[in-house]
Amino acid sequence: MKSPIEALMRPDAIAVIGASAKPGKIGNALVRNLVRSKAKIYPVNRHEEMIEGLRCYRAVLDIPGEIDLAVISLPADKVLGEVKNAVDKGVPCIIIVSAGFSEMNADGRNLEHEMAAYARSKGSRILGPNTLGVFSPITGVDTLLISSERSPRPSRGGLGVISQSGSVQVSLLERSAARGIGISYSIGLGNRCDINEMDMLNFLAKDEDTSCIALYLESFHDGRALMEIAGNICRSKPVVAIKAGRTSAGTKAASSHTGAIARGTDAVVDGAFEQAGMTRAFDDEELLDFANAMMLMPPANGGRVAYVGSAGGAGVMASDYIESKDRGVGLEMAKLSVETQEDLRGALQSFAPVGNPVDLTASSSPMSYESAMRIVASDPGVDIIILSLDMQPPMMSEKVFDAVPSWRGFGKPVIGTSTGGLLAEKTIAKLQAIGIPAYPSLSRCAKVAKVLVERGRYARKCR
Repeated sequence: MKSPIEALMRPDAIAVIGASAKPGKIGNALVRNLVRSKAKIYPVNRHEEMIEGLRCYRAVLDIPGEIDLAVISLPADKVLGEVKNAVDKGVPCIIIVSAGFSEMNADGRNLEHEMAAYARSKGSRILGPNTLGVFSPITGVDTLLISSERSPRPSRGGLGVISQSGSVQVSLLERSAARGIGISYSIGLGNRCDINEMDMLNFLAKDEDTSCIALYLESFHDGRALMEIAGNICRSKPVVAIKAGRTSAGTKAASSHTGAIARGTDAVVDGAFEQAGMTRAFDDEELLDFANAMMLMPPANGGRVAYVGSAGGAGVMASDYIESKDRGVGLEMAKLSVETQEDLRGALQSFAPVGNPVDLTASSSPMSYESAMRIVASDPGVDIIILSLDMQPPMMSEKVFDAVPSWRGFGKPVIGTSTGGLLAEKTIAKLQAIGIPAYPSLSRCAKVAKVLVERGRYARKCR
């Protein structure tokens, strides 16, 4: 028999309690999504014989053999009885997707306590209620309720996602799919009547498929324990986190959303995150931006940034974003050595500016990009490179992408961008697919650079 968390994340047999044969019903969407997994699926509905080509059982207790995971989608007042049936069956873990519990009133909170206590008394665990549950490209398990046609799922990769909010969980998955960011596991915590963020952090910390963790919380189940666990994880894996509910209005919204009670001032959260080595984000865009960069690039050894591109104006703006403390990130534009500038003059057009930013001008070509990137990366005074790969100039061609993979081997972070419209979007997608974290704006590149600098500072402190 698997442990409850192992059964949740890597189940071989799943019962869907409240399965439905009617398209458009949550119980039907669950079965349709789960049949794509590697697990054996057992629909449970006393009124149906077959659902999606699978034999239907009248009760979970009627299913032969062991069940690792039960997913319950029923009205709140019917959930407790089915939880007890699943626990009595010996199911180690239960996902309750149903809402109508602690986010509603005290009676709902009491019901959560009763369910969790019964499960715990017999060695079972509960995820939720009020959760979308789990999605993993590794196992194929998908309890998200929403069809993949409406909400595309990301491919396999190294990002582990934990979210207290179902809508944020879906947003992160859709954004990841659109940007080509691969994930390992995505877990929705919901109301956390039992399984909480510490359980999931401990799992992802040990998971070899997960190299970076993104976390969205509206409150802390146990703030002190969270920071202790995160502090241990951050020594080997980056953790990027949003703590929502930072204001009185946000705290009130969190309470009605997931039944969360936010405690502690925002300044306390800042200090705790910094001490634990966690990177703080303030919206789902930042969460993915920062996690994407730390998943793909090494930490920076310092805060000296070089810019290489063919758009002079973009280089000027990048310089402002890098160095400005009030409208930027307060880092430093690297001072290229005399030797570096001489090498650049020998490799580029005579009129190309070879200070920093390095401007390849409209005469740029795949060869000039390759030369400039290697020369700049070899300068010991450069810690990070912002690469603006612009495909519009007449001598540019797709051949430049043949050289891009080797730029990941410089030992220094490379952050990609491109200026313009549709062509720039395609270029950013290609960079991302090759393994260069890439973003559509200079301000996002600058924020990511700062995060990599802070990660490097933390890594050096831990040595």
